[in-house]
Amino acid sequence: MELAARIGVTRAAMSRYLSGDREPRFATLLRIAEELEVHVDELLRTDAVPDEVLLRLIARTTFSEETKSRIRDEIGKGES
Repeated sequence: MELAARIGVTRAAMSRYLSGDREPRFATLLRIAEELEVHVDELLRTDAVPDEVLLRLIARTTFSEETKSRIRDEIGKGES
């Protein structure tokens, strides 16, 4: 994961953050918010839609546009 490298955590740690198995330290949370160009409170809100955060992560990856589109389609299926 490109984001993991930019914020200085392992890919495994990032995966655990995204799955909810682990919560990042506050300093890491600040770096994530900075990289995603959001406020920390947006990541912490209990009413936040997790798909929105996931879509931001996907947008910032180096995946091809075709791959990004397929991932977005899969996320959209879960909303139905």
